[in-house]
Amino acid sequence: MKNLFVYGSLLFPEILEGLTGKLFKTSDAILHGFKRYAVKGADYPAIVENTSSKVKGKIVSGVDEKSMQTITYYEGDQYDIVPLKIVFENDVIETFVFVWNLEQDDLETQDWDAKRFEQESLPYYLTEVVPETVEEFRRIDFRASLG
Repeated sequence: MKNLFVYGSLLFPEILEGLTGKLFKTSDAILHGFKRYAVKGADYPAIVENTSSKVKGKIVSGVDEKSMQTITYYEGDQYDIVPLKIVFENDVIETFVFVWNLEQDDLETQDWDAKRFEQESLPYYLTEVVPETVEEFRRIDFRASLG
């Protein structure tokens, strides 16, 4: 089981549950040394290293391997999944986080707006993006299991 730090669309438990079919325990957390930006032409964010910044998000606890694979597929190949240590509740825990791996020119200068995402994009994600992602991942996973 793994811990995952989330800072964008996965902050919404209904997206996480839609992707994995599971409810996970989440806790508010802060990731130091990174900055969050809106991605140009998209409704989701990215984070990049920035020693003087921090990102508010949540730690998702107890993520099983299959759920992690589904979430990684959902996030896409423009992110690297990076293991990091986060200070959390006076302890240091191992967690994974999706870090932007493309050019910073692809990012806006401002932060991503969670309220705007909730109002403008969340319903579309729940009715279209999440179900399509799950179906695509199942097809790929099924083909891989055939050898």
